[in-house]
Amino acid sequence: MRGRGRRRGLRAPVATVVVAVAIGCSGGSAPATADVPVDGATPARVVRVVDGDTIDVRIGAREESVRFLGVDTPERGRDGKPSEPLYREATVFVERALADGSVRLLADPLADDRDRYDRILRYVVLPDGSTLNEALIREGLGAVLTEWPYGRMEAFVEAERDARRSGRGMWSPDRIRKVSWADAPRHEGAVVDVTGTIVSSRCLKSICFLNAHEDYRAHATAVILDSDRHRFDGDPSLVYRDRRVRVLGRVTYFRDRPQIVLHSPDQIAILD
Repeated sequence: MRGRGRRRGLRAPVATVVVAVAIGCSGGSAPATADVPVDGATPARVVRVVDGDTIDVRIGAREESVRFLGVDTPERGRDGKPSEPLYREATVFVERALADGSVRLLADPLADDRDRYDRILRYVVLPDGSTLNEALIREGLGAVLTEWPYGRMEAFVEAERDARRSGRGMWSPDRIRKVSWADAPRHEGAVVDVTGTIVSSRCLKSICFLNAHEDYRAHATAVILDSDRHRFDGDPSLVYRDRRVRVLGRVTYFRDRPQIVLHSPDQIAILD
């Protein structure tokens, strides 16, 4: 999974509609949060909730830090910077979900067992068989991560689409910031609505870059990861090049470069 911007990592086209729903029209309704098999889930006791996607637990006699698989929640402010939007709400959501102190943790055979900080990577299984990971995404309190594989990726992507269509959490109209590509980097962690012409683009083996400005280091870049390419028709570097587009997505950083990751074509609309 992709790291969290510059501060914390895990390992190294249709007509425009109301922003609260989505940039593009996706149609249909999202499935309800699906149960996951709990065979092999490990019971644990919650020691503390660190933030919206990390908890410390006790498993038997040892203590472990748990990083939730497949979801990235807002970051707490550090070094004089304010917390990202909805940081407190996501943390409180987790605290309430785990209020009784018990939790079941489920590993995914497709994912790494630990991240670069030696935190174990797990689904947090709730009493009804759903996962806290997916619930955070569906409520708009966390963004889906798709860079590294895990078994429930498609369900999590659909949960985020449902949050966009319904305008929940970070996708709420009153939280979306309509900004320029130059201003977008100053809104790390927030969902932005940006419009511009894709002046350069290219697809490499693992990622596609859609640049609305030649100075891409000072402006946000829309990116499509290889794990998300199958949801887009054709070669995105050709489909969107020289086209005026509107993009909706969350601003993050990767290796000091501002980006807006597009998981679904309903996040980008061709305007001309």
